[in-house]
Amino acid sequence: MKQVTTQDIADALQISRNTVSRSLHGQPGVGAETRQRVRQMAKQLGYQSPEAEAPTVSPASTKKIALVATQFTLGLRSFFGVILTQLQRKMRQSGYQLDVFSVTEQMRDQLDIPTELTTDHYQGLFVLSFISAEYTQALLDLKLPTVLIDDHSPELVADSVLTENIDGTQKAMHYLAAHGYRKIGFIGNISFSPSYMERFLGLRLAIDSHPLLSLADEHTITDVREDNPPALFSRLQQLTTMPDVWFTVNNGYASMLVTHLQGNGYAVPQDVGIMAFDDTDIAQMLTPQLTVIATDLKEMANQSFQLLMTKIGTGPTTQQVYIRLMPKIIERSSIVTGQ
Repeated sequence: MKQVTTQDIADALQISRNTVSRSLHGQPGVGAETRQRVRQMAKQLGYQSPEAEAPTVSPASTKKIALVATQFTLGLRSFFGVILTQLQRKMRQSGYQLDVFSVTEQMRDQLDIPTELTTDHYQGLFVLSFISAEYTQALLDLKLPTVLIDDHSPELVADSVLTENIDGTQKAMHYLAAHGYRKIGFIGNISFSPSYMERFLGLRLAIDSHPLLSLADEHTITDVREDNPPALFSRLQQLTTMPDVWFTVNNGYASMLVTHLQGNGYAVPQDVGIMAFDDTDIAQMLTPQLTVIATDLKEMANQSFQLLMTKIGTGPTTQQVYIRLMPKIIERSSIVTGQ
């Protein structure tokens, strides 16, 4: 009688031989339903192997951490890519494997959690940047030690490592005031993420507390999406006056702003200054290069790693922890500093 092989099981189920092998050996990367189907078919076909009786790899001994982020976030290589690369470096140095899971818009809207997070043995979880409060809560419901990176919400009971957006923006406003700027403009879709909302709140607090600074309604653009440049250009074209300086929530908005201003005869920074939050490749590629206030992204990764390792080591706690990193001003050419 012909001996039944793993290929026979794979052919019967129309799946790969590798999936069959992982299922029979108790290895991660296979859903619970598939694993059960493989074992049932192996029994039905009379598959004989001592390896099928006991796993050769103990899932509990695999040191693995998962990271979940949207496709949009993972595509921002010059910002979130810096955090991800540093996390991967820290993982390797500590003997951990970091598995990255990308969330599509459909997955987000349907609260579709990657199957591996429920079937494999992960010791902890990073959630990188904003997805949605509902989706992040679904991840928290997995009851894994979890750290949110560059995201938080009062709705969520979760530990987070964040940029100090409010104080950081106030710091930026005091810097602008010290260099003679008075009329401030703001650009950023504050409904897109909690960070953008905090940056706007920081600006308003600075305006309220500084007698020389002002923010006119027409210079307050808080509802234009970053992926809709024509809408931003239209709003800018309708202005009756320009502020002394624009403050944008990120480098992408600043890039569009430079394009509009220079295309309409304004010199930056001689006629209008620009300062942005964050420091990506765009900030140094623009002409003039952007003056920014930005967080040390590698340090954000380091703090996130350390916080998760602490949570894994100490177990569940009811104390919610926020670690906020104060950003620093990086002076370049989009601000006149001799005023």
